[in-house]
Amino acid sequence: MSFTTAKANLVNSKQQALDSLIVAWTSSGAVAKQAAANLQNERGIEIDKLERYLGELAERAPQLCVATPRAEFEQVGKPFRLAGHAATPWKGVIFGRAMLLEKYARYVSPELDKLCYTDTAEIIRATLRKLDGMDEAAAPPYLRGYLQAIRQTSLGKGAVFAIFAKPAKTGLRPWRAPIPNADAIRSSIALGEDDEGKDYILFAYCLPPGVFPRVPTTASPGWFYQQWFRPNDCAATDLHGWTEPLTPGFDRQPEIVHEEISGTTVVFPIHIATA
Repeated sequence: MSFTTAKANLVNSKQQALDSLIVAWTSSGAVAKQAAANLQNERGIEIDKLERYLGELAERAPQLCVATPRAEFEQVGKPFRLAGHAATPWKGVIFGRAMLLEKYARYVSPELDKLCYTDTAEIIRATLRKLDGMDEAAAPPYLRGYLQAIRQTSLGKGAVFAIFAKPAKTGLRPWRAPIPNADAIRSSIALGEDDEGKDYILFAYCLPPGVFPRVPTTASPGWFYQQWFRPNDCAATDLHGWTEPLTPGFDRQPEIVHEEISGTTVVFPIHIATA
């Protein structure tokens, strides 16, 4: 169902409220303008859910008709972040996540504390670098604690975005040698909110039983990432989204979203994409 069709199924007052919201966003800053475009191009939410999503936005249009309605927008979108088409064909593939190394070091720190590691943030970052390309079985005792902490640490927050290789093959990872540098990772996956010139930690992992991939929806990335998010026009047939590279010369990547999970299914080794 298209945005136009879903909007037409709303009562007149909600159609008008939605139109006023689109106009307000279109005449606002870059993020709001892209959010308006994304909403009108939405194809990733299953039929009845798109109608309900638009209805909720229309209901709260007075609060959303501002330049930066982050809190309200994300509150409305929360029930719809994982409401996209079921991406069932990709359930068994190996997915990939890239996170800023310094950010992930903060994520993993509480789990290291539980294992009685007292490493500083600087030491944690340096130790994570030592795991680059290291097979799990080859890790010395000290580093095995880090591997254990990784398995206990969340791989993301909210609707977790992940990429995969297409056409999919058993055991095929999204990143293969030579590992791309940080600039290539940032651009190809559209990590525009991250500062340039920083290293990334790259994870390959499978989805655990009971967790299923979905097509990303306009509600999935939150407010500020609207600037770099683009709905997939062919979501209902592709059953995945596409990244929107930040700069020319990088291929877009198929992507999905899933609920928060820990790193129990990480497929080692991890890799570091250096700036």
